[in-house]
Amino acid sequence: MDPIILIPARLGSKRLPNKVLSDIAGKSLISRIYTEAKNLGWEVKVVGDNLKILNHLMLNRISLGFDLTDFIHVPEQTNNGTERCLIGARKTGLIDNKDAHFIIWQADELISFKYVKTFFQQCIEAGTNVGNILKISTREEQEDFNQVKARVENANIIEFFHRIPCKTDFSQIGIYYHSWWSLLEYGFTLSILEQATKVELNRLISQGKIIYGHIIDYDADRQKVDTPDDRSKLVRKVTTCPDFPSQ
Repeated sequence: MDPIILIPARLGSKRLPNKVLSDIAGKSLISRIYTEAKNLGWEVKVVGDNLKILNHLMLNRISLGFDLTDFIHVPEQTNNGTERCLIGARKTGLIDNKDAHFIIWQADELISFKYVKTFFQQCIEAGTNVGNILKISTREEQEDFNQVKARVENANIIEFFHRIPCKTDFSQIGIYYHSWWSLLEYGFTLSILEQATKVELNRLISQGKIIYGHIIDYDADRQKVDTPDDRSKLVRKVTTCPDFPSQ
């Protein structure tokens, strides 16, 4: 069964206000991520906290192939995007299907759909309930306090996540896999580890869940947008290659 892609989107970003609606060379960030997700041929839902996001997508619905049913409105205050997706899956009944699989695709993570397809296949083959894409860390990422890092055990099992600047092997990419059960069990209670690190997947580690890390060693087809500088980098990339990240 193909997974359902949930894209948690909110307007309240601090370092780059209205981030998901920011213009990236004539097309918004959320539009670019939605388009990339649709390339997989799977069901895609934008789970947004503000109807301005819906209005924007509807204005561009023809070029995007967007439909009103592709949006789930979750105005409730949440601790993170996974909670927003859980509320959306409950509202729509998606979580009631025990055969369902979910890919949570963060709305600031533009990455080639090819990586996401391989990631899902590997999660199914590994028989895991939770997974996360990781990448080989660059020195800049190792020194960045805002970059989430992962400590990985044998067999690609993630021990925990942190933000401490250090020489670490792997950095987190904002693409997660959940079985219906793991998303349902995620709940709404912050764990001590999650509060200390501000990393949402640490809640699952506190719950005793095993998280599979799918490691990629090449991320040229990817750009995270968290700051104005990140936005400028992405603008340069799509200006040079209009089909980025699926060139």
